[in-house]
Amino acid sequence: MKLATWIFALYLAIGGVITIAFFVDQVPSSQGLDHPDYQDMSIGGASVRNDKIVWLGTALGILQITLFVSMLCLAIHLDKKQRIWMAAGAGLMLTMFLAMVFSYRALLAAGTLSNPPIFLGLPVPTAFMIYGLGLTPLVFVIFYVVQFNSCVLRPERYEKFNQVLAERQRAGEDLH
Repeated sequence: MKLATWIFALYLAIGGVITIAFFVDQVPSSQGLDHPDYQDMSIGGASVRNDKIVWLGTALGILQITLFVSMLCLAIHLDKKQRIWMAAGAGLMLTMFLAMVFSYRALLAAGTLSNPPIFLGLPVPTAFMIYGLGLTPLVFVIFYVVQFNSCVLRPERYEKFNQVLAERQRAGEDLH
């Protein structure tokens, strides 16, 4: 399958997940409850209110991460080794996302939301989000920095760019 077709399929799948979300029945208190002391504030309520939609959020997250990595690959030329690195980066990002989701679900199941286990100063799901999902894109930044000349600006493209630039300068075109 061509990458552009794959990206279009991902957009359709994301649209499908969002469409399904519109038709899931809301449970009472799914939008929160009135706070007993502060009128302008809402409180969450029981965590079971999310049980019907957690899988939709998980599916949407997986699709978005896959779309993100696919879009990164759209305009670059990757050899087999570089494809493996991109796939490994995508796998790492998906792993961090799923670890966040499953650790959140484990907190809900254990009923320890009020006193969660702490990792590096944060509740475990939040730590996965900040340290895992937040730092994983650096893999792609480092990949682009290290591999720029071989997959983004290849020598033949740079030569073609210089030829076009020289032709425009000779023609007296304003390049600014």
